[in-house]
Amino acid sequence: GDSILVDTKGTYETVYTFGHYAPNAPKVPFAKIRTRNGSQLTLSERHMVVIQKMDTRTMTPIPASRIKKGDTIIHVSGKNDVVVSTEIIHLREG
Repeated sequence: GDSILVDTKGTYETVYTFGHYAPNAPKVPFAKIRTRNGSQLTLSERHMVVIQKMDTRTMTPIPASRIKKGDTIIHVSGKNDVVVSTEIIHLREG
């Protein structure tokens, strides 16, 4: 499987996925998130993303579909990054 970064300490863990080619699969909604530093994420609407509440500095996981412009997320570098735009797009699953 592939390895993904799972924390700010540089720890990677193996992930396994099972995919099935389905050329006639319906398109499903995904959240596309762009950040101030130029990063872009495309996630399923239900994928959990941790945001930092700036007023309380608490970390709160929310579904990607609820991320909005101005939210602060943690970049893979471990630094805060601000969301500059979001949109729902439709991609073929499978």
